[in-house]
Amino acid sequence: SKEKTDTSITIFDYHRLLSQTGWETTHRIECPLSTERLSGNEVQKMQDKRILGTVGRTLLIAKRS
Repeated sequence: SKEKTDTSITIFDYHRLLSQTGWETTHRIECPLSTERLSGNEVQKMQDKRILGTVGRTLLIAKRS
């Protein structure tokens, strides 16, 4: 299924919510995950569609402002 970008939640949304509720983001860390989280079939589909797939999570560290 195709991702619906108008309803996707991004890192910018989380940053905005933190800021609006009195938190200040102090660090942003990219945490890599194992490449085993993607099957060979999923990788092949991404290659066929020429899209980039990332395997990671973003960690935001914040403090009360």
